[in-house]
Amino acid sequence: MVNFKNLLEEYKKSNLNYKLPIILGENTEGKSEFTDLVNLEHILMTGTTGSGKSMFEHTIISTLTSLYTPDQLRLYLVDMKRVEFQSYEGLPHLLSPVNKGWSLDDVFKGLEWIIDEKNNRLKIGDEINKYPYIVVIIDTFSDLVSHDSQKFQDYMSKLIDKAAGVKIHVIMSDSRPSPDVYTPLVLSLFPTKICFNVSSDIDSKLIIGSKGGEELRGAGDMLFLPPNLKEAIRIQAPYISDEEINNSK
Repeated sequence: MVNFKNLLEEYKKSNLNYKLPIILGENTEGKSEFTDLVNLEHILMTGTTGSGKSMFEHTIISTLTSLYTPDQLRLYLVDMKRVEFQSYEGLPHLLSPVNKGWSLDDVFKGLEWIIDEKNNRLKIGDEINKYPYIVVIIDTFSDLVSHDSQKFQDYMSKLIDKAAGVKIHVIMSDSRPSPDVYTPLVLSLFPTKICFNVSSDIDSKLIIGSKGGEELRGAGDMLFLPPNLKEAIRIQAPYISDEEINNSK
C-alpha cells in the first residue's frame, strides 16, 4: 500500500515547485511519481468499480486544497452518482455546492458558466496571472452522454479548447469504457489518459491505445499515459483515508 500522507510530505520537501501538483504514487521500481496538471492539461480516466479511479480523484482534490487557498484555486465537482464528493460540502474552494442533488440541467448550466469564464479569460492577456486556477472534475460522465451525447460533446469541446492556457483544467472519469461514451471526439480532447483495471484488452486499447489495463490488480494499480510518452507507465496510486479526505476541508 502506498500512503498518501507520506507522499504529500515528500512532495512538499522536494524542489519540484509544480504549478498544480498531482501525486501519482509509486512506479514499479518503488520510486515516487509526481506530475503537474498544468503540463498534462486535461485527464481522461476509466476503470471498473473498485479499480481506484475515485480514490485517485480524492488524492488530487486533497493535494490541491492542502497547497492552495480558495483565492488561488477553485473546484467544480460533478458527481452524477451523488456518492463520491459529498464529504466536500462546505469546502471553501468549491464553485458550486455538491450536496444539492445535481440534476442534468444543473450540470450543463455549470459548464456554461465555466465556458463563459474561459472566454472572458481569453480576452484579458497577462492579467490571467491574477485569476485562480479552475479544476473541473466530472465523475461518471456517461450519465451526461446518455442524456444528450451531442450536447455534452459540444459543451466539452467549447470548454476544453484553449482552456489550459487560461488556467482551466478538466478531469473526467467513468467505469464504462465503451465507444459510445469514450467517443473519438472525447478521446481527442484529453491529452492525458489513465487506465485503471478494465475488463478486457479492448477496453484498455480504447483508452490508452494498448492492452495491459485488463491485467491490472485494481485498488489504484494504473497505467498513466501523459502527452509526451508513447507507452503508458505503470504506477500504484496512493491510498487516502476518509480522515485525510475530511481534513482537506
